[in-house]
Amino acid sequence: MEKLKKILKIAGITVGALFGLAVVVFGYQYYRIKTGDIVQYNGKWMTRAQYDFVVKTLGDQYVETPAKNTPEEVYAKFREAVLKDDFTEALEQISPSRREGWKKVFENVTKKEELEKWKKSLPEKLKLEKIEGNYAQFEIDYGTQQYNGVTFSKDISGYWHIDSL
Repeated sequence: MEKLKKILKIAGITVGALFGLAVVVFGYQYYRIKTGDIVQYNGKWMTRAQYDFVVKTLGDQYVETPAKNTPEEVYAKFREAVLKDDFTEALEQISPSRREGWKKVFENVTKKEELEKWKKSLPEKLKLEKIEGNYAQFEIDYGTQQYNGVTFSKDISGYWHIDSL
């Protein structure tokens, strides 16, 4: 009988400790949710750092906002600006997260003839491959056999921008 009491006492302490630990863990998670350290994004729970990384790198993918321009209009503006050497206007057509890289490209062109050749190779029209939600993929024909694509993304305000070219 004494042995059974000892076993029940140990089992009770273990269950109590596990219950206490569960209360502490769930309480801490509840606190993190209330303070914004854990957020729900597109049905998945993640830390604020993970959320910031996802939004920074991928953008807000599932926000349905009416478009205020089209990818074709954005490309036409980009092409026209590049042909006029108006790189400030060209950069406005690039996604904000990619502008700094393109700015460096435009500033550091050492061979002007390469830039002129590239500018002349930009076709007037793009060939639509697919548009899915806030993303669009087009083929750009530089006159080579190699595939070249242009991707666009629509921001939360409804404006399309060039992601890659």
